[in-house]
Amino acid sequence: VGSAAAMRRGFLEGPGKRRTEEKKAREGDKREQEREEIDPEIPACARARRLLSLESGGLLQLHIDRRYGRFARLSRSCQAGSVLLRSENYCTVVADDHVNDICSHCMKGIDRGGGARCWRCTTLFCEEACLEAAGPQHTLECSVLCERQRSKGRLLTDDETVRLVIRSLSRKLLQAEATLDEIHFDNIAELLCHDSKLQDSSEFQHRVSDARIILSWFPPVPGSPTPQEVARLMLRIKFNAHPITNGSFKRIGLGIFPSACMLNHACNYNAVYSFVPGGAELIVRAARDLKEGEQIFYSYVDPFQQRSARMKLIREGYFFQCACEWCAGTSGPERYFNSLVCNPWPDCDGHKCEAAILPDANGDEGQAVVICDACKRRHPITEMNALNKSAEEMLESALETMHKDATHGQMKLSKFLESKEAQKLHPYHLLRYQANMALAVSCFTLGDVRMRPRYLRVASDILAKWHEVDGSRLFSIQLGSMYLSCGTALLQYVRSGSCSDKSNLISEAILCANHAHSQFEVCCGENSLAVKQVDCLLGTLNRLAL
Repeated sequence: VGSAAAMRRGFLEGPGKRRTEEKKAREGDKREQEREEIDPEIPACARARRLLSLESGGLLQLHIDRRYGRFARLSRSCQAGSVLLRSENYCTVVADDHVNDICSHCMKGIDRGGGARCWRCTTLFCEEACLEAAGPQHTLECSVLCERQRSKGRLLTDDETVRLVIRSLSRKLLQAEATLDEIHFDNIAELLCHDSKLQDSSEFQHRVSDARIILSWFPPVPGSPTPQEVARLMLRIKFNAHPITNGSFKRIGLGIFPSACMLNHACNYNAVYSFVPGGAELIVRAARDLKEGEQIFYSYVDPFQQRSARMKLIREGYFFQCACEWCAGTSGPERYFNSLVCNPWPDCDGHKCEAAILPDANGDEGQAVVICDACKRRHPITEMNALNKSAEEMLESALETMHKDATHGQMKLSKFLESKEAQKLHPYHLLRYQANMALAVSCFTLGDVRMRPRYLRVASDILAKWHEVDGSRLFSIQLGSMYLSCGTALLQYVRSGSCSDKSNLISEAILCANHAHSQFEVCCGENSLAVKQVDCLLGTLNRLAL
């Protein structure tokens, strides 16, 4: 027995052990090959995993598979409004149209004629302390920015991207060796740039040409990137940089937030993001109640527009095809966007049916007719599409008129909503939303405080309905802003003195403000500027209600 055990032990430690190790190695090679087949451009290194886990407090874990590539999954359940990620920026720049009124370092607003400018490159800072805080990085940037001013007009790349490239490279040249506990240029280098798809394109060649010019502005130092590497950095900025907004949701800058770039897109989003003042952090919050194991998505584009428009923006801007449930037509508000009313007027037999006809989100792809669930009337999909097309053309014509003349445009939009085509549109149809929003804008332009709340009410009801998804409720900054606009418009109407039902209007405005408060509290946090603006409105309305 001892001899047999020794033989078995010898087999395991000898050729058998080697075969086991070889098998494990082959399986490892196979897994590595499968990972490369997913997308050779998608890295899944320890640094990326560590950064996402660190900045999410362990709430998000980085994964990779064939369908989604690199993505983040929730490690435990959480409620709507929970902070999922605090993504620190690697660098930011002020938007082109704010370089003369926002600090380049802290992104605070500066009054006209205020602040302190660098005497060499004229970059604006809110005070000397911010200029000093910019330190060695601005010292390097300064000489480069001076060279940039001398080379004005030579680059095809937009100025914001150029300034963000300069700031990124300046930080890279000054930053020490990378550690796992800090954001480093290596985190930027791991982001997707789709260079394999653009390698032979004129766009990439233009960026390489611009990169050579940009590199010529920097002093020669060991380890400087090549023009091709800088061109890839430009592409990473194009596909990954986030526009930074202030507390009023106006765009004030552009920044790179590496860990936030690991979250995937879906039109049926379950997360939203906002910024701390100054853009130091991008904060991702849950847009609804989430369960453990869910993948975290936010929408790269406005999700409340036609599927074809969304897919075009995603395909041209990010080089992929969205396959979320909304785009597949299996859930969400997409079907409302083109839906019609079955028969809003009595026919010769006195038959009238106001039930909604909800076509497949895929339009006429594989669907010949839509049968009304209420009266079983059959509606050819071609006729439905033709009616939608006709209504869309009428609205476009009215909008064009409004851009030229607000008064005539308002009349034309009102006639559109009264037309037979518009009467056939479902109450939550996309064109109805767009028409009411345009009418609200025209009322603002013409100073019509009486009618503006009416159009905003209808638009907010439609938008709120779109946020009701499969029995759950989504939150968004867009809906919060709509409610805030409606509440503010009602307040203006009350203050105009021309209203006859002041008490009910104030109650309605308070309701709108409370809805806005709940939206902003979830999406931006209870201490955000947006919530404080709503609190200010509520205070005014409550005083008027006394």
